[in-house]
Amino acid sequence: MTDLTPISPHEAVDMYLSSRETDVSKHTLENHRYRLESFLAWTNEANLDNMNNLSGRDIHKFRNWRGSDIKPVTLKGHLQTLRVFLGFCADIDAVENGLREKVRMPNILPGDESRTVKLSEDRANVILDHLTKFQYASRNHVVLAILWTTGIRLGTLRALDVEDFNRQEQYLQIRHRPETGTPLKNKDAAERSLFVGDNYCEVISDYIKQNRHTVVDDHGRNPLITSSQGRLSDGAIREAVYQMTQPC
Repeated sequence: MTDLTPISPHEAVDMYLSSRETDVSKHTLENHRYRLESFLAWTNEANLDNMNNLSGRDIHKFRNWRGSDIKPVTLKGHLQTLRVFLGFCADIDAVENGLREKVRMPNILPGDESRTVKLSEDRANVILDHLTKFQYASRNHVVLAILWTTGIRLGTLRALDVEDFNRQEQYLQIRHRPETGTPLKNKDAAERSLFVGDNYCEVISDYIKQNRHTVVDDHGRNPLITSSQGRLSDGAIREAVYQMTQPC
């Protein structure tokens, strides 16, 4: 058995992210940071304060915990990042060698898998870099940033209100509100909080201050994603995504 060195999950994640700063783009690093924040949230909930004690059973529990509120294709991305992180942890004697191999990937339906092929991580990062440089805090920037980092559906994005954004705690609150025009596909079961991360929280905050149309919808709510007419429709959001991700 390898002699392991005690280290907290938070310190291990910080070391991992620091080690990747010169290897990957800024947006790839933010994606890894976001995904590992969910792992840290689980370790806090599970009272796991030493990476040495992480086991294959714990990984299974985290997989079930994280997979309860996101799509399988999104879960796959989170688990792929976790595998890379655990490989790093083995290198620094924080976990047993081979623990990364115990991260089991979800089964992806052909239709779901095709959606991930259409927009690769590298391509998404190129688009987000472009938006950061030329359309910072625009509606398109916020739309793609939220969709890419959280994996939520277009209808879920459309349902967000300004009040659902918590800048201080860095999360978006997802709510099922059929009585005021924004039902969620999985109804009450889809309600949850989604961590966004400091980088994209700043983008959303600046969008609200500078570029969001100050409008209310037909129910007196303050939609987050807006046009001059009110809450943006699913079709308009879909068209914006198509335009941003087209090959040209």
